[in-house]
Amino acid sequence: MADPTFAIILAGGRGSRMGGVDKPSLRIGGRTLLDVALAAVSGARRIAVVGPARDLDPAILQVREDPPGSGPVFAVTAGLAALESDGTVGDYDVAVLAADIPFLSAADLDTLSRARQDARAPAAFALDSSGQMQYLVGMWRGSALRDSLSQATGPAMRGLIPAGAIGVTLDDRAVSDVDTAADLDLARRHSTSDSNRLTPPRAATILRRALVPVPPSAVPAISALGAVLSAELFAAQPFPAFDASAMDGYAVAGPPPWKILAASVPAGTGNQPILFAGQAIRIATGAMLPGGAQRVIRDEEVTVDEGSLTTTRLDRDDTRRRGSEWLAGDALIRAGTAVDDAVVSLARSAGVDTVDVRGPLRALVYATGDEISDTVERPGTITDTASAAVCNVLRRSGCRAEVGIRLSDDRAAFAAALSGHAVDLVVLIGATGRGLADFLRGALDDLDAEIIIDGIDVRPGGSLLVATIESGPVVIGLGGNPLAAVAGATLLIGPIADTLLGATPRHPELIGIEQLGAAARTDGWRMVPVTPTGTGLWSTPQRIPTAHLSALVGTRGFALIPPGARDGDLVEFFR
Repeated sequence: MADPTFAIILAGGRGSRMGGVDKPSLRIGGRTLLDVALAAVSGARRIAVVGPARDLDPAILQVREDPPGSGPVFAVTAGLAALESDGTVGDYDVAVLAADIPFLSAADLDTLSRARQDARAPAAFALDSSGQMQYLVGMWRGSALRDSLSQATGPAMRGLIPAGAIGVTLDDRAVSDVDTAADLDLARRHSTSDSNRLTPPRAATILRRALVPVPPSAVPAISALGAVLSAELFAAQPFPAFDASAMDGYAVAGPPPWKILAASVPAGTGNQPILFAGQAIRIATGAMLPGGAQRVIRDEEVTVDEGSLTTTRLDRDDTRRRGSEWLAGDALIRAGTAVDDAVVSLARSAGVDTVDVRGPLRALVYATGDEISDTVERPGTITDTASAAVCNVLRRSGCRAEVGIRLSDDRAAFAAALSGHAVDLVVLIGATGRGLADFLRGALDDLDAEIIIDGIDVRPGGSLLVATIESGPVVIGLGGNPLAAVAGATLLIGPIADTLLGATPRHPELIGIEQLGAAARTDGWRMVPVTPTGTGLWSTPQRIPTAHLSALVGTRGFALIPPGARDGDLVEFFR
C-alpha cells in the first residue's frame, strides 16, 4: 500500500442473512475474513478495527460505534475518531473497508490509492466488471472523509460519497463480499490457499460442471419419491374442487334467524337438499355446501333455540371456496424441485396423476477385494461392514440403491460390474488406491471411461474417484475403510445426485463447531462425525477410528472441517 496511509476496518458484522453469525470470524482458506482485511492494510501507519473486542495485536486500535450495530457511517465515524485521537490523519489516505471481503489484497488497495492520488480525487472506490460500486472497499483523502462524515444524514455509506469521487475496476473476486451462506460456499470453492490439491468445494464444482442430467420420464406421482421434477407442475383441477365446509357447523341461506332443517349434510356425498332464504342445515367438516347455501357458521358461534338458529357474527364464513388455493392450470411447483412427500401430496391435491421427473437414481454398491468376506469371516478375511451403510447413505439421498455381489481382485470382474447393469450409479468400496490389487483404474481404461475426480484433499478416504462411462453409469470409487467409505459417499452423493437429476442447487447447511480436538488440521480437510451439544454448537468425537463405524454411533452427520479451523467456526454440515 502506498505510504503513508491509515485504515478503518468495519468488523461489527453480525450476518443477519446467515443466522446472526459473526462474519469477520468466518474462515476461508485457513484465514478469517478479519485476517484478510488486516493483511490487506498491513502497511498502514495506524489501523482502527470497529466492532466487538477481539484478540488482536495491541498496536491495533479497537473501538465500537455508538450505539453498537447502528450502521456503517457511525462505525466509520468511530474509527476515524480513534485514528485521530493520538495524532492527525490530515490529508493522508484512509482505507475504509468491511471485514467480509475474502480475496481483497494489499495490491488492490494500492491500486485504489494510486488512482485516487493520480486523479486528485477525494475518494476512490472499487468497481466490479459490471460497474457495480463497492462502497466499503474505498480509499479516501483524510479531509474528504472528515467533511463527508460531518455532513452525513443517515447510516448508509452511499450518502457519504463526495462529488468528484472515482471508481476503479478491480478483479470481481477482490470486490465480492460474503453476505449469505451461498457467498461463503462460493468463496471457499474459489479459495487459493492450496492450488495444487483438489479441495472438497472445488471437487463439487467440477462434478456439477462435468456431469450431464439423466433423461426425463413421466411416472405416477405416487411412485416419484426420490426423483426431481424435470418440468413445472401445473394444477389439473382447482383446490378445493368445490365449496366445502371448513368446520362442523351450519350451512345457512339468507339473513338470520334461520329455521333448522331436520336433515344434515355429511362429508363425502353430493346428495344435499337445496336451501332457501331463512333456512339452515347441520353440516360436517369437509362436506360440500348444499345448493342455495351462502356460507357456513361454526358451532361455537351460533345459538339454537327451539329449531331456530341465530348468530352474532354476521361476517363469519367458515367455507373453503372452490379454487381459493389455486385454479386449474396454475403453476404450483418449479422444475428442479426434489419430489418428497409434500410434493406427492400436493400433486394429488391438484389432480395430477403423472409427473415429469428425472430419477430416482438407481445405484449398485459393491464391496471389493479378496480379503472381504460376504458373511462369516474366513481365515485372513474381514467381514463386509461398509456396503450396507453406504447403500443407506444413497437411499437417504433418494437413490434406489442395492448391494451387489462382492468383487474379487480381478480386472475383468471390475469391468463387468461397471458395464453389465442398467443403473445410473455404480459405487465401489476399495480399489481406489494404486496398489497391486487395485484394479478400478485399469477396468475404467478398458471401458474408455473418463475420470473426472481422482483424489480429493480430505480425510478419511481422500483416494475418492468419480468417472463416467459413455452410455453407462457414473462410477464412484470410495476408500476401503468403513468410515472412509461412508464419509466419501456422504460428501459426493449430493453434488452428483443433484446434477444428474437437474435439481435446483441447494445452499449448504452450516453449523458452528467446537471441541475440535483431533479433528483440527492445518494441512487439509476432514469429514468428521458431529453431535449437537445443546448450546447451538456441535462437537466431534474424541477418537475417530476408521476401521469400523464406532465414531458414528449416536451422531447426526458429518461436518466438513477446512484446514486451520478453530472452535466456534462455521462449517458445512452433511446429514
